[in-house]
Amino acid sequence: IIEGNIIKDILPSKEILKKYQTNNHRVLESHVVTPGLVNNNICLPHIFSRKYLKNNILTNKKNINNKAHLELSTEIALCQMIKNGVTTFTDTSTYPEIILKQVIKSGIRGNIGLPILSHKTNWAEKEQGYFKKSISFYDEYRDNPSIKLYLNLNGIDMLSKSGFEKVSQIASEL
Repeated sequence: IIEGNIIKDILPSKEILKKYQTNNHRVLESHVVTPGLVNNNICLPHIFSRKYLKNNILTNKKNINNKAHLELSTEIALCQMIKNGVTTFTDTSTYPEIILKQVIKSGIRGNIGLPILSHKTNWAEKEQGYFKKSISFYDEYRDNPSIKLYLNLNGIDMLSKSGFEKVSQIASEL
């Protein structure tokens, strides 16, 4: 039983109509419905940057924070995952806004990490900025059924003690 993009129930065919009523019932006798593959740890915008790092360091450094390059890399990586049967992924990059845009466009399900660090990246400059931006982003997109958002720590050694305690507090609240 599929409702939207969620597999709601799995049961023998002869029990389906006893338990569920629908106007959209299809019998697929030679098919199997599965939830798909899961890519549990990827950094989508940099997938091609890593590949080319060995061959062309100068080009890579020029493109590593180029928004158009990152968007295209993300789009191509998502297409490759979908082509290979991946239906859900977890991204650990510092570009959640780029990932979100492509997830909505493609229809794939994404677990998108909202970075929390103590050093400067493209997402924020200081720990407090990370919290502010990540919580705002979470509030804006938390109701999208294709997207799950989480606080992405990358490593506990990349936060202050108070930052780590704040992550724990926020996680308990959410």
